[in-house]
Amino acid sequence: MSAPAPDGLLDRGRATVVGPTLASVMQRIAQAPPDCVLVPGSTVPSRAAPVPAASADAATGGRAPERGRVDAAAVVADALAVVAPSTRQSASFLAAVRSLVTGADLVSADQRARAAVLTVWVLLDPGVHATANLAHLDATLDGRAGWALSTLYTVGVALAPALDPVQWPTTSATREESARAILRASGLHPAYETAQSADARWQTVSTAIQRHVLAELAEEARRAEVLARELARKRAREAAAQVSNV
Repeated sequence: MSAPAPDGLLDRGRATVVGPTLASVMQRIAQAPPDCVLVPGSTVPSRAAPVPAASADAATGGRAPERGRVDAAAVVADALAVVAPSTRQSASFLAAVRSLVTGADLVSADQRARAAVLTVWVLLDPGVHATANLAHLDATLDGRAGWALSTLYTVGVALAPALDPVQWPTTSATREESARAILRASGLHPAYETAQSADARWQTVSTAIQRHVLAELAEEARRAEVLARELARKRAREAAAQVSNV
């Protein structure tokens, strides 16, 4: 049996630990505020949470973002301050978040920003960030904030290109895939599952892995077709040679 296809969401040298239930994370994704799903930078309703002044200043060099527009990096940085209070109103931390959110490798900036906003919404659930198995992480940049940033980055480059964040809350299947992806990226697996069973289920629900499998099957079919054509040509040549020797 071949090894599981790499998905970029889990360091194979690091085992996952038990986290919250899958149902609770799926419910959290389903309950994401509409503003979390909008394209960052697009006009949003006036009820959208405003970007705090401190974040706006640090994000734009003292120039507040246009009214009615989402600054995804500021939203994420302010949200992560709940997890790591030492990062609150830190210009350097916001700069790190902005670099992470707007990075253009593998995925568009808007798509990556949507992934970051939705992922941090999940991480802010106490059932996730306050799980007992993460108690060893201290509330500093190198502790919980580092864990959160690593999770955001991993989800942004590994899941978002395969499954658009706009789709995450929409169906049971996409909620399960995004929930499992976020848990894997954060080093957790669902409660009441073993690391092995969670990994096996992930191989089944992952869009990226299924695409990888289908691509491999298509390549095998292509090679089989090429081989069949070569064999057919060989048989035709052999038949022609036999006829010419009669």
